[in-house]
Amino acid sequence: MNRAGFAILFAILFNNDVQAGELKSLWQESRAAHYQPAAAQELARAEELFMDMFAGQGTNPEVTARWRALGFTTTSVTEGKRRFVVVREAATRRDGRGFFVFREHPRRDDALQAPHAYADLYTGTIALKLMRSGRFLGLAMNTVPRRYEVDGKTFGADMAHLEGTYMIAFSHAYARSKPSGRLFQLHGFSAKKRSEGPTSQAQLIISSGTKRSSSHVQRIVSCLRDLVGDKAKLYPRDVRELGGTYNRIGSKLRALGHNGFVHIEMEYEFRRALSKDRALRGRFLDCLQSAAH
Repeated sequence: MNRAGFAILFAILFNNDVQAGELKSLWQESRAAHYQPAAAQELARAEELFMDMFAGQGTNPEVTARWRALGFTTTSVTEGKRRFVVVREAATRRDGRGFFVFREHPRRDDALQAPHAYADLYTGTIALKLMRSGRFLGLAMNTVPRRYEVDGKTFGADMAHLEGTYMIAFSHAYARSKPSGRLFQLHGFSAKKRSEGPTSQAQLIISSGTKRSSSHVQRIVSCLRDLVGDKAKLYPRDVRELGGTYNRIGSKLRALGHNGFVHIEMEYEFRRALSKDRALRGRFLDCLQSAAH
């Protein structure tokens, strides 16, 4: 195939750039009304594709074609001077499998997840803004609410706890691809619902998802204390709840010998401020990506 023919093939397989600032719009457009678990064979294929994405193959026509076979589209997005590849479900198959963003030329091995981006208000916006301005390799977000209704019946789709999800496949591929990286998972809580004890005074609770905090998590908390004082809490030293010890993704990473899981709980008012204040977000980001290594 000559150069012109390859260019035509590339245009067919890979969408044209969308305007800057479209990451959030694409995520909002990708919201699904229900969750349909994927078969094991499909998840195995997805995991291998996530490996390709982490290896910087997001614009490879063969990779985009394989995503399309799973019912996903790939879109190149330019935000500022940075380019990203968005992987999201096609409009013809919205099963709540997730929304994924990969940086084309990453300089670090860290990644982000927001598994409750609707229920934990502002975590989706924060994750997208951190992805845009930080040095993250990839981001995984949910596209179906944690709890939703169909015909009057309530269903659960908690991507931090369900087995056999695309979020798990993303995490497996990350552990295999980046054994020394940090996977930051963003959550939200309400201090007002905890009227007593240290949690009611917390703005941030950071943990390794285990009863013993890792050295890099301790460094992150120390850095965040320069930002919010003693409202930055280390689990389990400072608080005894919201440590993510039952988080399925954290346990999966540890089972694969990966010790880079960082569970981040953010109080509502801090989340709201973080989503709007660029300077605050910059300092928060520095603590995540500088103190963690």
